[in-house]
Amino acid sequence: MAIIDLRRGDALSLRVTLSDTDNPSRDWSAWEVEADISFSNCPPIELTTTWLDHPGGVAKVKITAEESADLQHLGDYKLRVRLTDPDGDPISTKPETVRVAD
Repeated sequence: MAIIDLRRGDALSLRVTLSDTDNPSRDWSAWEVEADISFSNCPPIELTTTWLDHPGGVAKVKITAEESADLQHLGDYKLRVRLTDPDGDPISTKPETVRVAD
């Protein structure tokens, strides 16, 4: 994915579609999803995640305008999406870059 640009004070909503190459028809109903954004070595900020199609593995990750206005630093943040499988084991995706500017 390319760098995601975000102006501080704006909202951002991203659609996340999960896939499993070993099991393309996987039912994601028993899985959980969460996401966070972090700058350098600062503590991560938890983001709002909701399922749009839980069995189909489609979720939405949202940064509200208020949350982005509160981001203390300008520059590149890392957005991480984490899944929790039915056994409770966490699985993290490759981080994406969100470039925050004024």
